[in-house]
Amino acid sequence: MVWRSEHKAAFVTHMLENETVLQSFRDSVRNQEHQSCYLLFLDLITHAADATGMTARQMLRRMQLGLPMAPWYDATCRDYKGRIRWKRQHNQPFAELQQQYTTYCRLRKKQLKKRRQMRWLDSLTIAAQRCTN
Repeated sequence: MVWRSEHKAAFVTHMLENETVLQSFRDSVRNQEHQSCYLLFLDLITHAADATGMTARQMLRRMQLGLPMAPWYDATCRDYKGRIRWKRQHNQPFAELQQQYTTYCRLRKKQLKKRRQMRWLDSLTIAAQRCTN
């Protein structure tokens, strides 16, 4: 969940309007049913969070591990990966899409390498000019 202060009134309202779960929660508290109290309270919170837009997006595994993202990897790459994953899960042919993704990634890597080389040459030129002046 992601807490958003601007949605807190709607969050509380949604929790209080869910009367069936709220009553079940109160009953389980009264009866000291700890496991059901926990599950019902969790249910109240998650439904209210879903209804008010306070649910979090799943963090990428790479970010969870603290690994840096490849500099050439962009939104288009993510889109390709998502479409490939969807086709694989639904048993649809994805070989052509995989080839397009590979081609796009190679192009991005080449562009980045070229940009780095140009920056390096520019810095060498500037350094040479400073030395001669």
